[in-house]
Amino acid sequence: MTWVSILWESASWSIFLAREKAIDLTFIDLQKELTLSVGDGNDAKLLLSSSAFKGLFRFSHRESIVTGMIHDQFMEYLLARWFVRNCTGGGQNLRTILSKQINVDANRFIKSAWSTSPEVILKQTLKNLEKIGRWADKGDSPSALMVHANCVYYISRVPMVEDAKVTLRHLLSGVKHLYCRNGILFALLRLGDLAAEQQLYESLSTSEEADKLNRGLHLEYFKDAASGDLGTPPIDNNETDWERCLLGLIEHVEDNSDRFALSRRIDLFTIRSLLKSRGKLGPLTPERIKRIRTAALAGDNMQRMPHNFREGVSSELIEFLRMVRNIRKLQNN
Repeated sequence: MTWVSILWESASWSIFLAREKAIDLTFIDLQKELTLSVGDGNDAKLLLSSSAFKGLFRFSHRESIVTGMIHDQFMEYLLARWFVRNCTGGGQNLRTILSKQINVDANRFIKSAWSTSPEVILKQTLKNLEKIGRWADKGDSPSALMVHANCVYYISRVPMVEDAKVTLRHLLSGVKHLYCRNGILFALLRLGDLAAEQQLYESLSTSEEADKLNRGLHLEYFKDAASGDLGTPPIDNNETDWERCLLGLIEHVEDNSDRFALSRRIDLFTIRSLLKSRGKLGPLTPERIKRIRTAALAGDNMQRMPHNFREGVSSELIEFLRMVRNIRKLQNN
């Protein structure tokens, strides 16, 4: 890793942080930050003061405030490289990065980088993420919960599935917070762990707190609720409009890929729970109900699932349709 690479990646992180904190980042301050990250070498100073270097940034109308790089995709690529490098090294930098929500485009670059990383690098990445995840589970502040959720997210996307499962199970064994526990179970089920799917379903269907938290997370994820509107972690208030969430969940139910077939029962339960909490059909039109009924047990991946798993999905679909009928009767009376 050359100092030039470190410089560019550090620049992307500085700009990202300034955006997150909604503060102005002057070009002079950026130069100072980057000098600290690569040292006081003459070569670095020459590059940082050159017009070619300055030409790769975007500025506000005042010409002194850095607002981005010449291309968003370039910045996202560098941000991904900065993240991957810190995942290998661990330490405070990684903990700070994990307290922020990196956007989906940068995450695609992270996934791409990991797909060509040596096994030794990926194992170290899993080790460092698990260590920080354990630290985060000791607290229940919004920042700690964000760090834990991001640790789980990235562990589940390291392209060594069995090692990722082992790491998540290690985290699960000592987890204290319900939000963290169910987040780990959801990540495990997406990796094909049917025992985790059963554990998560039992948690959601028997715990009102877990159920409301699950609804809140979905409402926030699908942008029916803005981040923070429902608290941290988000708890459904039984009033927020849920149309975007419904449409997103229907897309999941209609998706035949492995990861969405595995979460089929949870997706159906979430739709039913949202419907029950509102007590009215709302955005659940006849056409959308038909889409759910048609797709719930369809698809080759679903047909390859164990019989008891498909039975569970079928039972959840029956419960959902029964609730639809009951609410229709009440609305028609």
